[in-house]
Amino acid sequence: MESLASQAKPAAVLWLAGFLQAARLHRVVSFCASSRPLSARIAQCFLLNGFIFLGSLLTLKSVVIPILSWILPGDCSQLQGQHLCDHTVAVATYSFLRSVLIQIFYVLWFYPLYIFSFVLSTLWYGLLFYHPQDSRISYTKQWWAQLYLL
Repeated sequence: MESLASQAKPAAVLWLAGFLQAARLHRVVSFCASSRPLSARIAQCFLLNGFIFLGSLLTLKSVVIPILSWILPGDCSQLQGQHLCDHTVAVATYSFLRSVLIQIFYVLWFYPLYIFSFVLSTLWYGLLFYHPQDSRISYTKQWWAQLYLL
């Protein structure tokens, strides 16, 4: 137990030093400004993730959910036939079906999109990692260029 405590303190100090180093955004900005390909790749990563996820959320909130609310209304005031208001089971079933369909949308749209974005961003961040060394390691750049998707 004592050895774990003696190893935890240096690990925490190293983690904090790394965090403080990463939090120096002025150094990151100056490093990115010095390289046009590096800043272009970072912008691509931000745009990919931003457009994909914000566009998907906008589609969900402004198209999918209103259509499902129109098809499967949640309360009696939205129902065309007032005879369904007498059957509370029908309204509860509509609400349940709407929730299930939204969850299916998440599973079939958001999760595969997240995986695609994660893989593509990983490849692009790999290119960012090797960019400063690309003048010394040409074979690595060629290998990454084969994986380059855009």
